[in-house]
Amino acid sequence: MNAQGWLNRVTDGDAVNAVAVNADISPATLFRQVKKDGISAENVIAICRAYGHPPVSGLVETGYLTATETGDPALGGTLQNATDKQLLEEIAGRLEGSHTNDPADGD
Repeated sequence: MNAQGWLNRVTDGDAVNAVAVNADISPATLFRQVKKDGISAENVIAICRAYGHPPVSGLVETGYLTATETGDPALGGTLQNATDKQLLEEIAGRLEGSHTNDPADGD
């Protein structure tokens, strides 16, 4: 998901300027980051806090963390929310045998 798409989803479509004001971020900085498709981790956290969205989930959704790095498998979310990179990493891990997700294993 690109930066604008993530921002729209988390803020329920608020304008970038309104998001910046609500999150106490310089509007010029947020506009620039959205335009470059790369909101900084610090600003992802600020936006999440301002809009009641879990910051760790925001960092996973924007690619700063993987679900594995959070130590919480629930943050992996649904396949629809996973990035292509996350899907490929999961597939590679399973093919290498480093990770299984077989319900029979109790995982």
